[in-house]
Amino acid sequence: YAVTQTTTVTGGATFGTVTNAFDYATSETDVLAGGLKTSTVTTHDYYTLSSPAPQALRLVGERTATSDGTASVATYGANNGLVDVLPETAGTIAPPNDAQLLVATTQADGTTQTRATNPDGTYAEKGTFPDGTTSNAVANADGSGTYAFPLLGPNYPNTVFAVGAPQPAPSATAGTVVPITIAYGDGIFPPGPSPTPVVVHRTVAVWYPQPLVLSAQTLVDNGSAALPAACAVPAALQRSPHQLVSTLATVDPIFGELETRTTTTYTEPGIGVACVQFADVVQQVYDFSGQTPQLVRTVGTPQQVTTIAETLGLTSETVNGLTSVGRKREAIGGAGPFAVPGAARFEALVARRRSDRHATFTHAFLGAAR
Repeated sequence: YAVTQTTTVTGGATFGTVTNAFDYATSETDVLAGGLKTSTVTTHDYYTLSSPAPQALRLVGERTATSDGTASVATYGANNGLVDVLPETAGTIAPPNDAQLLVATTQADGTTQTRATNPDGTYAEKGTFPDGTTSNAVANADGSGTYAFPLLGPNYPNTVFAVGAPQPAPSATAGTVVPITIAYGDGIFPPGPSPTPVVVHRTVAVWYPQPLVLSAQTLVDNGSAALPAACAVPAALQRSPHQLVSTLATVDPIFGELETRTTTTYTEPGIGVACVQFADVVQQVYDFSGQTPQLVRTVGTPQQVTTIAETLGLTSETVNGLTSVGRKREAIGGAGPFAVPGAARFEALVARRRSDRHATFTHAFLGAAR
């Protein structure tokens, strides 16, 4: 995709209970290579800047809407969303962000998904579908959890996919395994009514690092660094950039996903963010595509690896007037208040991709049921 963004910054915005926030309103156009598809995304990212120095710049929330009819709202927890500390000083920025985040997504057909992630990475996710059915997923800190979903629609009870905490493998083998139980809704598998649900028991080798950490984030200021050529920033907007690197590693024990997300930001004195590079890699260990006889494939190795990479470079910037706010921005070395254009939008893109993965399987079988 070729990505074009225009961002307008205004102060005094309100997001939920947060007032006097900076609203980064971004209009984005994504054109698929060859011009076969054009998508648009409108995003409002809400930032706060603490006072006095050192000043913590935090992303507190985001609203986004896409041309395909998807809309989402993300609300960050009190100890999540830290983007930078001003003035910038090389070193690890502490304490690190936790995982607390609430994301609510509505798709074009009316399907909704809400995921409430706790500070330790445990979560509860609920989906509602146009036919009135619902799904529920709960992930626990020890790696156990359940996913109840309406396989084949409202005429059958929910199928329940359950994983347990790691345990020693049976005596005939070595290592540690994850126990899995699938209780199919009554009458789904095999075809025809049955007095009790069919239950399948499996084990797979532990596929995530031990000891289990569901979410881990770091934010490091690496000090001065060269601006990558891929950023294509005009010479007039180049100064002496600082490099900020944010990393996020997560484990989803229910849907079988290992995710690593890296955001590398280059900030310029008096300019703000000149370039940001994103990379997100998701390894999917469990296959919920429905292409196997038992509908859910569970193994201990990745079945699919999805990589999303994006580079955004600043092409132009206008700061209106030399008000006290403008002089303050110069004093702290940034324009804006030094936020990361596109960062929250990229996180929303990744969240939508996850939401799509979780909903596609159910959508396919709900459609078959109709």
